[in-house]
Amino acid sequence: MMSLRPYGPHRALGTVDKLAILRATLLLAWLSTTFVEDPIRFRPRLLGQRRPLTVAAWSAAAMAVVIGFSAAEANGLVVHEKQLAKVTRKVVSKKPSCLGAQAMDPAFAPCNNPALAGLLVPDPAQAKADQKYRPDCLGMRSPGVPRICQVGPREGYVKRIFAAGDSHNNVLLGVYSTMAEHNNWRIDVASHNGCYLTTARNVPSSDGSESECNSWRAGVMTLIRKGGYDAIIVTHAQPIISGKGETAEEATVRGLTGAWRNLPEVPIVAIRDNPWTRPDVLSCVSLHLTTAAEACAVTRSKGLAMFDGQAEAASQVSRAHLVDVTSMYCTARECPPVIGHVLVYKDRTHLTATFAATLTPYIERQVVAAIAR
Repeated sequence: MMSLRPYGPHRALGTVDKLAILRATLLLAWLSTTFVEDPIRFRPRLLGQRRPLTVAAWSAAAMAVVIGFSAAEANGLVVHEKQLAKVTRKVVSKKPSCLGAQAMDPAFAPCNNPALAGLLVPDPAQAKADQKYRPDCLGMRSPGVPRICQVGPREGYVKRIFAAGDSHNNVLLGVYSTMAEHNNWRIDVASHNGCYLTTARNVPSSDGSESECNSWRAGVMTLIRKGGYDAIIVTHAQPIISGKGETAEEATVRGLTGAWRNLPEVPIVAIRDNPWTRPDVLSCVSLHLTTAAEACAVTRSKGLAMFDGQAEAASQVSRAHLVDVTSMYCTARECPPVIGHVLVYKDRTHLTATFAATLTPYIERQVVAAIAR
């Protein structure tokens, strides 16, 4: 196991600490300038009266040394990051008890595995890279032609399923892959940043226009209607632009039900979105590490403040079924960023692939039940 310790003093820096650091920095700057830099710059026996070519040669040599040290440090950082990623893979592959979402499962309460003491995976420095991202699942190949990737067997499968949604759909690629393997399903996945299946106007993401989103939606709907699918999985996270005389919540439900009713007559499985956390979650976890679950948590009401609407929409569309694993993210009071020694988030809204993997049995159980109805 990998024991992690904070790089700082195990607590937040106070005003006195910061002033002391500032004074020490200024003192070191003065000492280095007075006794190192100026003597070298102005001493005649050194470079002060040397020819320009000599100065250039010494400067180049010094630069080469600096670059050499920098390259060595960068290479060391890459090696360190690979080691951290290897630790994460090794821990997850062993599937120890109480890792990740299982720590929230009432069937295992109280869930405590002493072998995990001091562990945190992935390391916060690795969080943004901790994903099952595939570019061939995201966006469009050309106008109106969405990119689609497949998980599970290409032939010989017992069910063919389509999974459509925004970037939060792409976050679940590892979950879909494991479900496909367990159930002999083929799952076709199409995702678009800031865009999902709705007839309402959703707020577009920074890297996608509303017209592009509409084009992606139309292409996905065409593929689903022609594909002969046995079920449709839908996800979303982006907020909706409300129409005249309606709230954003009403517009969200209207848009979802409008899109779902245009889908083929097969089960629709709506996976409720994960809670959102604080914007500075990674820096907070990096500071507190083993106590971050308490120190960096958000209240349950704040974590679930973004209206999802899928439960309400599912109640209005008879073949739609809600998959809700909120209890794996949040207690009755708060939603922690570290659960079962696993870092939940790689940014404010997206899960790490490591935590998503620990959710698989809980999502899979509900998806299988919904499709079997």
